[in-house]
Amino acid sequence: MGLREAVEKARADLALELQDTKAEIHDEGLAEAKVIANASSLRLILLNLLTNAFKFVPPDNLPAVRLRTKQRGGSVRFWVEGNGIGISPEEIGHLFSMFKRLNGNAYPGTGMGLAIVKRGAERMEGHVGVESEFGKGSRFWVEVKSA
Repeated sequence: MGLREAVEKARADLALELQDTKAEIHDEGLAEAKVIANASSLRLILLNLLTNAFKFVPPDNLPAVRLRTKQRGGSVRFWVEGNGIGISPEEIGHLFSMFKRLNGNAYPGTGMGLAIVKRGAERMEGHVGVESEFGKGSRFWVEVKSA
């Protein structure tokens, strides 16, 4: 499965959110990235990561999202990077837990999105992670087997 195809499907699913938030999505290197993935799981991963990148942005900023990939031996790692509010170091360890909401009611959500991302990646024998700086945005990554 091509990663670009999966991203384009996620973009189509999120067309209204993209329009409402005026989010910009830039991508690098997706065309050549081929992964071994369950299409439904990959779609849910992308939908959750992109939705979070649009949602967790300060009110005075327009969401800017960067997608990129890197071949890593027999796997592909892809990043979803946003210019949002970022995550403090002490909260990062709790991110992928079910029903864990770090921002109380300041932003809408159920606290399930990142748990779904983690579970989807694990079902494909993959891994997830995040790099973040509070106030400066986050870079979520998912690594799955390459085709």
